[in-house]
Amino acid sequence: MSTSAARKTTISIFRRDFCPLWSQKARTLFYSPLGVLVVAVFVAVLCGLVIHPRVFVLAGGLLALIVIGIVWPWIVLRAVRAEWVFDRQRATEGEVIPVAVTIRNPLFLPIPGLRLRGNAEPEVHLATLAARRQIRCEWFWTPSVRGIYPHSPRMVTAFPFGLWEASRGVPLTQSLIVWPRTLPIGAMPAAADLESIDGNVARPKVGTAGDLLGVRPYRRGDSPRRIHWQQSARHDRLIVCELQATMRPRVLVVVDTDPTVHTAGSQGTREWAIRIAASFASGWLDEGAMVGLVAGNTVEPIASGTAQRGRILNALAKLPTVIDSPPPWHSNEVRKYRDAFVIRITTDAADNRSNDSEHRVVLQREGFGGSPGVSGLCVWLSIRHPDDIPRQLRFGWTEAHRGS
Repeated sequence: MSTSAARKTTISIFRRDFCPLWSQKARTLFYSPLGVLVVAVFVAVLCGLVIHPRVFVLAGGLLALIVIGIVWPWIVLRAVRAEWVFDRQRATEGEVIPVAVTIRNPLFLPIPGLRLRGNAEPEVHLATLAARRQIRCEWFWTPSVRGIYPHSPRMVTAFPFGLWEASRGVPLTQSLIVWPRTLPIGAMPAAADLESIDGNVARPKVGTAGDLLGVRPYRRGDSPRRIHWQQSARHDRLIVCELQATMRPRVLVVVDTDPTVHTAGSQGTREWAIRIAASFASGWLDEGAMVGLVAGNTVEPIASGTAQRGRILNALAKLPTVIDSPPPWHSNEVRKYRDAFVIRITTDAADNRSNDSEHRVVLQREGFGGSPGVSGLCVWLSIRHPDDIPRQLRFGWTEAHRGS
């Protein structure tokens, strides 16, 4: 082995971290002010034993500094009383929310350096809290993703020396449920009117069967069977008939919650799949359909009305970030509603196993910050990028193109 090669090997051995876990703990301890002071106390004690006993005075002063820097923040947070308040119970992603926190200082000393911290909310630095006073801090906050807020809010401080950061939980008067953002949805698919419950009377809405409601100009995508030829000949342009909806469609929205097929983050496929599910449910419930939801272990049976809309949006908002559950197409709820119009929202990395009657909305992982999938799913709607979602949900299938 040459001299240069031996030198490189020696250097690489000395640069290699043989105990990365312990090295990280050592860096965390000794690269902080508290770690530096602990080392200084240890060195001062050794010097006092070896050189001169007067060095013990320095060691005692440093030790007192450490004790005050740790005990004082702990005492302050045990004395302070705080309360986190929202002015509402529900909100939607992207909505500006006013937040207020009331803090009371029962001590006879002012308290500076207080901060409020949550897992998802931005850290808030509070003003100095005067002795025997109460303050109310207000600010505006915009949630970027659905969920239950705040996420474990805590009040923290490292005053006066910044040696150790003490924390304490903040009680809540109420939590804020943030619903996923919804987008406008196109018209109900014609196939959905065929999967209906018995005993429904005709609805005063445009559908694909039933009595004649009126006529209108032809739109691209309209079925030739609905062309009114006499009116078309009279006006020298194509005129189509609008028929009445005679049944109430039943729709089951299935969200694939398998974490292995999704990309993470507020703009990942997982959160967009939840937003798309919320859009389908909200839009078609407003049209009078009966809609149900299956997402992992969360099941909302098919029903209709405003209350069902709230139940589905609440369920989607409360879905945990990581769900370890069987794929939704094996759910008993999916088998129970095989006669319904089933929409499954998944990605191109999902398993092919599925009911052939499902209508699959497939998000292409490559456009959402992930690696491309290799799935050969038969697709009803293919979404390549988040910017493509509004157009696809409005005009992605034939009935949406018709505008009926």
